[in-house]
Amino acid sequence: MTFYRNQTSTDCNIMRKLCFTLTLFIGFSCGESTSSDPAEKYAPERGTGTTAEVSMISADSSHSLKNMEDIKREYANLTSALQSNNIDSVSFSYNCYDEKKGKVIYFSDGDGLRLLRHTYNEYSHFSGTDEYFVKDDSLFFVFYDHVSWSFTGEGETKDNVTENRFYIIDGKPIKCLEKKFTIRSSSSGNMQPQAAENKETDCSSFDDVTDKFGLLLKYRNRESDLTCLEK
Repeated sequence: MTFYRNQTSTDCNIMRKLCFTLTLFIGFSCGESTSSDPAEKYAPERGTGTTAEVSMISADSSHSLKNMEDIKREYANLTSALQSNNIDSVSFSYNCYDEKKGKVIYFSDGDGLRLLRHTYNEYSHFSGTDEYFVKDDSLFFVFYDHVSWSFTGEGETKDNVTENRFYIIDGKPIKCLEKKFTIRSSSSGNMQPQAAENKETDCSSFDDVTDKFGLLLKYRNRESDLTCLEK
């Protein structure tokens, strides 16, 4: 039974990420449509064995982000650098008594930390990917992709997907979006992720976002795996 779930879930995830890939480039040319937002796909996984020294630098006001278009442009530049393997990365993994396990990757270039990616699983029925995009030591965009799954009968599984997007200027969220959709292993009646509606929210969860980011930053210089992420 476990093997069946893993296989169907993997197939669903592959299809969903393929949809993200197709919509990313369409999105940047379509203004503020549903699929126009950054992070319609993940930047591809990079090698994690580099040991390049990186340092944080002070913000340069001449390159600061001032509006949504600046955020989208910076996101596009950063994902292009990731796809071109022009950013170094270091990482560590953790396993907290098999209740929560995950991996944290820090992507950096000559200007310091640029992306922090946290992928994790909790109690086998929940998985998440949290991505924190950074410029001049400050967050400018955060993307959460959270999936909870369950059996719906006769071996069929259902993935309930929630995506959250946070657009940030000067440390404050200027726009927050939430998208929800469901993927069934039978593929019957599935909504395409790019067709799901992005709904604007009140950004009330942003404090929790910054708390999680701050916790992960504490482990940036970690050189070995650990048991649990301690607050």
